[in-house]
This record gives sequence, structure tokens and C-alpha cells, in this order.
Amino acid sequence: RKLFVNNIVQTEMDMRTGNSLSGYVNLLDFNIDSVKSGNALVLGLGGGVTSNVLTRKGYKVTGVELDERIIEIAKNYFNLNKSVNAVCDDGRHFINQCSEKYNLILVDIFKAEEQPSHVLTLESLEKIKKILNPNGQLIINWHGYTEGERGLGTAILLNSLKTGGFNYKIAATSDKEDERNLVIFASLTEPLVKKFEMNSIIQETKLVNTDNRPVLEKYNALANQAWRKNYILYYYSGH
Repeated sequence: RKLFVNNIVQTEMDMRTGNSLSGYVNLLDFNIDSVKSGNALVLGLGGGVTSNVLTRKGYKVTGVELDERIIEIAKNYFNLNKSVNAVCDDGRHFINQCSEKYNLILVDIFKAEEQPSHVLTLESLEKIKKILNPNGQLIINWHGYTEGERGLGTAILLNSLKTGGFNYKIAATSDKEDERNLVIFASLTEPLVKKFEMNSIIQETKLVNTDNRPVLEKYNALANQAWRKNYILYYYSGH
């Protein structure tokens, strides 16, 4: 079963097993340890498969989703765990108003192929730091581009994390830019990646994504365009 938003797959599940068919979700599963207790925040609920993974690992999960219809789809068609607290809100608004502390925050926000950049400004990252436990982990799901003009958005995101005081490591679902997701594991201490860590050198930039100068959307446009084209070619070729 697939959930499409503007013809881009947001969630894909094998209904016989209840498991995700996404390499990104499987990568998350490999790299996140089970806990006896802990709070997790998922920005971008989608079909709820990442929230279900975190629930199985022992987290008490809050999932934030902008579109109330998608919350209902997650509950009725993708077996969202009943323990997940699903909140209809904009991700940035939620963290601006939040007073809860989290052990893990997953940013998995996609408007079809686009990542709303207002949730990943320097100011937003500063707010995330305040609601993240000292040894907590921020995880960002991202497209796979790192090279040339298509990789500038990734370079800006990484520099914004660095400027905000985060250390990071990157895992990748494939070696091929057009076919992969990057999963960025960031923390204020030492982030941990157990499997599929990406060690290749990524281009650098001095640009930072801020509220007053939100450059991420501009410099990520070519990557978003390529991401959309490749998704459509893949899913409409019989996969």
C-alpha cells in the first residue's frame, strides 16, 4: 500500500507484514537502539511507519502532521500504533510552543518532494536544542544529493547544523545519489551510526539557513526537481 502526495510516495507498506518497504525506514531501524523508556518526537507523521518503528523500540511517540487527512489515513490504512499521540500542527509552530523534552527528534518533513526549509533554520535548530535532552539525538531524513549544484542544499543544511552547535554523521541507503536517502544523525555530543555510515567528503559552504535569509529552499531546488523526476520514473515504471 502506498500513500501518494502530489504523485510522490510518502509511505510504502507491505500489508501482509505491516513492515515498511522503504530503505530509509529500514536504515533507521538498524541504527536506533531499543530503550526501556524515552520520549520521541516525529515531525512529519505521514503514514506513521517511522512512529511505529520508534514505538516498537520502547519510545513514547508524538507525531506531528500538518494535514489532518493524513493523520486519518495513517490510523485507518497504515496501522498507526494506537499509542502514538498524533498532533495536527505545523512542525515549526509545534517546536516553538513545546515545553516537553525528548530523547529523540526525527525531522521527516516532505511536501511531496520538497523539504519545508522553515523547520530547518538556525533559529529552529536552536529551539530544537532546548527541547532535546543533553544526550538526545536529532535525526533528519534528506534526499541523496551531495555533489555539484544539486548538493548545495545538503551543504547548507550541514553547515546550519554545525553553526547551531550540532555534531553529525550521515548514513546513506545507497551509493547512488539519484536512488538514495541520506539520514543525518546529529547530537550535541557524539552521534552514533552503527550501519551504512557515509564517509565520502561532502562539499562545504559558508551559507547558513536562517529565518531572515532562508537560502535552503533556493539552493535545494535543483535537488528537489531531480528527486521528483527520479521518483516518478521509478514508481511509474512498474515498481
